[in-house]
Order: sequence, then structure tokens, then C-alpha cells
Amino acid sequence: MRQHPLHLRAQLVITAIIAAILLATPAIILADDPTTVTELGVAAEIYEPEFDGNVSPDTVTINSGGQYLLSIDVFAGTMTSHMLISNSVNLDDIQDYDLANYHLSVLNRTDTTVEIEVVTEREVNTSAPYPVDSAALGEEETEWLTDRPGWIQVSDPDIAAQANLLAGDSTIQAEVVDTILQWVRANVSYDYAGPMDASSVYDQGRAYCVGYANLSIAMLRAVGIPARSVYGGVANINGWSVGEDGGRHQWIEVYYPDLGWVASDPQASSNFVDSAHIANWTDQSGREGTVITILDQQGTMSSSDAGYLYTVDSSITSDYIRHLASAHVPTWGRVAMSVNPGYVDLDLSSRMTGTSFAVEMSSLVKNVSGYRLESATSWIVPGAIDGTNGQVYVDITSLEPGSYTGSLEVIADSSTTNSVARASIPVLLDVNYVPTPEPVAPGPGDYWVSLPYISFTN
Repeated sequence: MRQHPLHLRAQLVITAIIAAILLATPAIILADDPTTVTELGVAAEIYEPEFDGNVSPDTVTINSGGQYLLSIDVFAGTMTSHMLISNSVNLDDIQDYDLANYHLSVLNRTDTTVEIEVVTEREVNTSAPYPVDSAALGEEETEWLTDRPGWIQVSDPDIAAQANLLAGDSTIQAEVVDTILQWVRANVSYDYAGPMDASSVYDQGRAYCVGYANLSIAMLRAVGIPARSVYGGVANINGWSVGEDGGRHQWIEVYYPDLGWVASDPQASSNFVDSAHIANWTDQSGREGTVITILDQQGTMSSSDAGYLYTVDSSITSDYIRHLASAHVPTWGRVAMSVNPGYVDLDLSSRMTGTSFAVEMSSLVKNVSGYRLESATSWIVPGAIDGTNGQVYVDITSLEPGSYTGSLEVIADSSTTNSVARASIPVLLDVNYVPTPEPVAPGPGDYWVSLPYISFTN
């Protein structure tokens, strides 16, 4: 991370201007520059969603890539919150709002109350490839790829270099999004007095929700993924440390070509947000006179939750023990499965009909209901499974001599959701030509007996 001098006076001036605008501006939904930020004022002072209490508070101001691997807690299923929000002033900005993985519905409204239900989905069924085809994006999406000087600095060379390094050779957009948000979570510490623009957050490694969002957006845009901010509030559930009046908050939305916009919160979760989030509620969120009453709640951010699948270690390090909650993406073969052998190399004779091999399976997935073996390779035939052991047959009766490659898919299913973890075993096969012996003519006194040909497997 770079270490540049802080331009404190300039930051204070900008903050004062934004705060003044805040007082005069009601809800602004999808802002992308500092003059329209309505998050400031009373913010949600959250540094860590509750996860079984197994985390340490963030007290460091600058991270340099430390000794702890970031933990990724993977969830499926949904979270639901049924809330009654009351205030005698103005609740008009609370409206229905729908994304691919976030749904806010207004159930009832009076002069002083709004009853809402928030449903968030922790499974993202996307097959969107990476890199994103920019030529296929519409005008609305390309708007959220641009640089915002002084605020969301997509062209900052250090931000762009780091983002491209994280994207690497990945071919799945959801993986790139998750990896970038992992890096932000690991390398930025919560500081309510921290900077807001992306470059300053990158330099100093500290921020509150505005800075987390801006840096995440800048990094995503730098690798060609449309991303934007959304402003609203959070309720005092799921670990968010706010009062009964809630707190103003900012998070992000990422565009997937096959789904549309998907919500994430760089402070807490990737490819989903929890059901404490109330989108676009900026007027009376966190203000005196507001009371949020939780009428019902389903789903938590804890490993005791029915939707919790497993925890894996990221390759990204942090100076402190930190977690990032992450949505399950079925098409992304996240490492949650181990298999033995890791690959199979066979050398068979053309006089054979085939062979077989055994597979041992284990998975990090919670409540595994069973395993499956599948193969799209015609000569690899999955057999029976006994517990965590499976049998696989290789049939070469229709193969000519030569070299072949195939693969076997090992899949773990959970009682919570299907096909939650998988591993691929490469199978290499050489079929060597061995001529069939010519029969020997019987001599005098011998009897010619026709016997069946017996094939042996190795």
C-alpha cells in the first residue's frame, strides 16, 4: 500500500460540504459522486458482523498484509426480516425495491409507520463469464464503469494494478467479485473518521462504509465490472451495532449480465447482503424519533444458521482475524471438497475391456446428505457409492488404440441446498495396441477345441 501525506484540510472542507448537502437532501438512491452522498450523519458503526463471537475487533489503522488468513463463511438459503418503522416526520422514501438477490416490500403504510419485509438471497445462480463483454453492456451499465476523479478513482494505477492482480486468470465473474471484496475486507479497517474516496482508503487502509464502498467500486470497475453505490439504513440485527433508530449506511450493487444487479456489502458480505439492510431509506434512518421494531426474523450470520455451509481460508492475509460472509454460487467450484486420488493415469492394453478405480471423498459442507459421481466422458462410468467411497469403471471396448483425456466430477449434496461442493478428477488414458495371438494349428493326434476369449482387467 502507498503511503501518501494526508490532505486533512481539504478532506474537512469536502466533508463539511457533504454534511450540509445531507441536511437539505432527502433520499438519493444511486449516487456516484461526493455531492450526492446522503450516507453521512449518523452511520452504522459496524466493523464486524456477528459470527459466533470468534473474531477480534479491528483496531489497526493500516494493514500491510498480515499473519492471519481471511476466513470465508459460505451461506445458502434466504434471510428475512419483518419490520415496523415508525416516525412522525417522513417515511415516504421507503419504497418497494427489487434486485436479483434483494427484495424490499412495503406491506402497509400509515401517516407515521411503514411495515416492510426484506428478503435477501444467499445463493447466486449466475454463469456470467469473466472478463465481462463490455460491447454487450447497455448504456445504463456502462455508466457505472467510469472514473469519478477525487471520489471513485478507477484510473488510479495502484488500484487498477491490485484489482487486475486479484482477478488473475479467473473465468467466472462471481469469483472475481468475491476475491476483490475479500481483499477490501482484509486490508481495510473500520474507522468512523477514515477517508471516503477510493484512493485515500487504498493508501491508508481505513474507512467507514462510504470508503469501503468507494474502494470496492473503483477496483471492480478497474477490471471492467459495472458497480455502483446504494444508500439506505440498517436495523439493529445481524450484528449491526446501531440503536433502535437504525443507522445510515452505504453498500454496493454489482451488475451480472445474466442476472442484473446483485447487492454486496464490502464491510460484511460478498454477493449478498443480510436482511438488516433497508435500501434507499436515508431521510429518517438513524434520526431522533425513529423506532424500528423487529416483528419477525429468519436467518442469521452465524454458523448455527440452517443456511451455513462451510468456512474456507482465503489466500488473502490480514493483520487481524477477520471473516467475510459469502453467497453460495453453484457454478463456481469453490474449494470445499477433497478427493483421493487427485488424478488418474491409466495404461491399458487393447486386448482388455477396461478397468476400475476407487475414489475417496470428503467435504467441508455442513450436513452432507450424500455424494454423487458424474462424467460427461463416455468411457468413464460412475459406479456405486458406499458412504465416502465410490467405484468408477473405465470401458475401452469402443476405443481405438491411442491417448485419451476425460474427467470425473465428484459432487457433495447438502440437506440445505443441492450440489454445494464439487471437485474434478482428470483421467488420462493410453490404450496400447497389442495384437491378438494367431491360433496354432493342431498337430497329429491333437483335438481342436474352441474356447471363449477371457479379458482380464488390471
